[in-house]
Amino acid sequence: MTIFNFFKELAIAAIGVAILLFILHQPDKFSHLPPFSWSCWLFFIVFSIAIYFYGLRAARSPNRQAFTNATIGFIFLKMVSSVAFVFIYVKINKPPDALFIIPFFINYLCFTIFETRFMILLGKIRPKRPVKQTSEA
Repeated sequence: MTIFNFFKELAIAAIGVAILLFILHQPDKFSHLPPFSWSCWLFFIVFSIAIYFYGLRAARSPNRQAFTNATIGFIFLKMVSSVAFVFIYVKINKPPDALFIIPFFINYLCFTIFETRFMILLGKIRPKRPVKQTSEA
């Protein structure tokens, strides 16, 4: 997956999620959620970009375990940072109900599907071969 294709597909995914969030915010009981929803949206976009560039670097590495390690590490980091994001929101804003979790999971699910797809494509990249050093004596 080229960088251009990544950003094109990220834009499509981000616009799709934005449309879903816009529709979700229409009923009155969800009208207080846009700041949190859009914060999640931006968080997952930035996280996807970070995963792509680090995953690309790991996929090109001659060490094939680097890509596997990066993938597992990002899964763990995404879960921990997502829990932290929600926890901080709850502590700071003290929401009156638990409806805020719905836009969070919409963002999480959609961007996870997108990330899984591009990580599978990155996993198919052939690693660069290390350059053999010749010793001159």
